[in-house]
Amino acid sequence: MATADERRQAIAEGRAALRAAIEGATGGWDERPDGDEWTRRKTAEHAVAVEHVFAARAEQAAAGETPAGFGGGDPDEPALASASEALAALDDAAARADAAWGAIGDAHLAIELGGGATLDRVMELTALHLAEHAGQIAAP
Repeated sequence: MATADERRQAIAEGRAALRAAIEGATGGWDERPDGDEWTRRKTAEHAVAVEHVFAARAEQAAAGETPAGFGGGDPDEPALASASEALAALDDAAARADAAWGAIGDAHLAIELGGGATLDRVMELTALHLAEHAGQIAAP
């Protein structure tokens, strides 16, 4: 199992990739990249919303609560009319998520969230999720 610091580093890298993709998408914000069913805008809206969901799980775990589970429907997505709005929303989500992930230590990683997912897995999925959507937004 990776350490909490390693998971935080992977999340930071995924978020940096998402930021770069959004910064590069100003000209085709409402277009669908080749082969994708979502527009760049929809992908960014989804990624920002999920940052908040994952951060909430971390906040619960750090507070000693049993997290509410993992998954379970689509989160409320913000309406981000432009790449600049998406960057601002990403900054807000990142501030919350970084504070939450910062409170997670190695001992928290084994906390189960239901369905076989642990907090370690949620951190891993957070990094992968950010990177995946960065790739979608950056695609031609």
